[in-house]
Amino acid sequence: MLVDTEDLKEMIHEAVVDAVNECLPAAIIPEDEKKYYTIREVARKWGVCHQTIWRYAKEGRIKSAKVGRLVRFDKAYIDSLKSLGEVKTPGRTYITKAERNIRQRR
Repeated sequence: MLVDTEDLKEMIHEAVVDAVNECLPAAIIPEDEKKYYTIREVARKWGVCHQTIWRYAKEGRIKSAKVGRLVRFDKAYIDSLKSLGEVKTPGRTYITKAERNIRQRR
């Protein structure tokens, strides 16, 4: 069976498209079906720098889960908070240098 170049290109193209269509839908999760946010998604949602979200997660101000090296945030929890202002700020556990000097003078 002899196949000319154009027919071969078309056959290859169809095979690739079929293979991609078979694998791709399973790999892509629609936005509304996601259960977790990334740091950048939360930062974009609240209009702050991603470093702020990282710091808040590290300090325990925002509930987060680590998956290997990745940090994820529960979508229901983040959606329940309207903004970063609703995040509970933990009490300070340290004394600043200025406060220490004032206490020593008393």
